Amino acid sequence: MKSTQSVLVTGASSGFGLETARLAKRRGWRVFATARKPADLAQLEAEGLEATALELCCSESIEAAVDQVLSRAGGELQGLVNNAGYSQIGAVEDVGRAEIREQFETNVFGTLELTNRLFPSFLEQGKGEIVFVSSVCARVAVPYLGAYSASKAALESLVDAMRRETRGSGVGLHLVEPGIFNTGCFARTTAHFEGSAAAKASRHRERCEGALRRFEEELRHIPKERNGLVAEAIVGYLEGTRRSARRVVPRKAAIYEVARRLFPDGLLDRALLRRRGGD
Repeated sequence: MKSTQSVLVTGASSGFGLETARLAKRRGWRVFATARKPADLAQLEAEGLEATALELCCSESIEAAVDQVLSRAGGELQGLVNNAGYSQIGAVEDVGRAEIREQFETNVFGTLELTNRLFPSFLEQGKGEIVFVSSVCARVAVPYLGAYSASKAALESLVDAMRRETRGSGVGLHLVEPGIFNTGCFARTTAHFEGSAAAKASRHRERCEGALRRFEEELRHIPKERNGLVAEAIVGYLEGTRRSARRVVPRKAAIYEVARRLFPDGLLDRALLRRRGGD
């Protein structure tokens, strides 16, 4: 891998983004890593990464980050990893307009705007790899993760369309769909639920709390080192060793897609509700 290869990794303060930034750097990439908080930016710089402030809910921040990165990279990037995003727990009937808008602003609208601002530079050089971190929830909507599932499903539809529209351009667009990993997002998801007045008053409150307990229990047995599996898949796309449109990580998480195709809706509904909601 040539040391001149440059990649922008969003949401690099923790989880998949941080592991991907570290792995790409070890593989010889020049890594521009984004975060929102000054403390996280300082930590990224301390690791030898080129920290870049980015808030995906703000067009001005996106424009500034793109200008800064392209200026420092000589006008060219060879890779873009759209990892930044978050999840929220709550029943769909309790999700207000502001909450679902915020979910889509980060996971869909901001991600798409960043990609579209950078895409002309990829087209001009006629090559490059763009990787979007999605979720198995995009394939199967999980109870009490409806807003998150919807945002990832929307993102995947946009990526699929864009990949087909730009076929032959030399630019690769890929989706990585992780299953359950210990990325550090659980604390934010829990805080969002506990801070929601609608969630506290909801008739679904006990089921949501049950879902949180089950997530916490599952995460307790998943070492953070496993995040490296997702980082390996992402960097594999960047390096061109993988060419498929999408990849589920780990492979056994593909059971969600198998269940969606083979199970009657009623059976799948009951199975998911029992697993996530506590019935």
